[in-house]
Amino acid sequence: MPHLPARELAQARLARIIRRATREQHRRLEDAMGWPPDVARIPAQLWHDIEREQAESSRPLLAMIFLTAGAALGAILQKATGQQVSPEELGQEALRYGQQRSLQLASVMADATRDKLTAAATDARQALQVQPEAIARKEFRERVGKVFSPERAAAVGVTDTGFAARGGGNAVIGRFQAENPGRTILKIWRHRERIVFGQHPCPLCAPLVGTSENEWAGINPAAEQGPPLHVLCDCNWEGLLITKDEEERLPMTPPQGWDRPYRDQFTRIRDSRGPADR
Repeated sequence: MPHLPARELAQARLARIIRRATREQHRRLEDAMGWPPDVARIPAQLWHDIEREQAESSRPLLAMIFLTAGAALGAILQKATGQQVSPEELGQEALRYGQQRSLQLASVMADATRDKLTAAATDARQALQVQPEAIARKEFRERVGKVFSPERAAAVGVTDTGFAARGGGNAVIGRFQAENPGRTILKIWRHRERIVFGQHPCPLCAPLVGTSENEWAGINPAAEQGPPLHVLCDCNWEGLLITKDEEERLPMTPPQGWDRPYRDQFTRIRDSRGPADR
């Protein structure tokens, strides 16, 4: 994803929204399951209400993250080229993204919650056959508590902030390229170790750090769209303004005939790895 101003703040705010939603879900769903617990007792309407309420609560912030990341990249492009991305059009795209992603996220989380509760309830009913009820209840509640934990909310905060920021950046790039057919933005995979001391890329992302987007799919097909690559991924990408002709030649080893400025730019792209990789 592109640089997102105040990324940690956005992540924390989204995590708080998800945490509030799941804390309320915890009480309602556990009450509905009864004892011995049975997920089949949870009314379909309750699942529907939970998804709707969570989507409504997360929608504005997801749209804002999309808009903020897109506007930040748009400002950089305007400074470099003098062209402005329409704030109104970007705002409309942000609203659409918030609507779609909030519904998708709520549905995915509800499905995962249903699966985890089903497994916990099944195990609790089996435990009742071999151990005292008080112990079975305690173990069940501890297990259900993990389903609605702050850690789960924090993971969603980090990961979906990345998705929203990536969406905003891609929206601006798409509009820029449509208006400038001879130019493009080349994305370079970065990890935040460059700005957050003591953090290092995970084994999944490490091979991608410093590579350009034309290489991502070859390294890992799942990385084709760029970061985030996995839950809690804190990678992002930097953009380099290049021509379409340069983009086509990037996968090649530069021949001697290329002019010096482009050879230098190519070298910077190919060698732009973090300090730990040098």
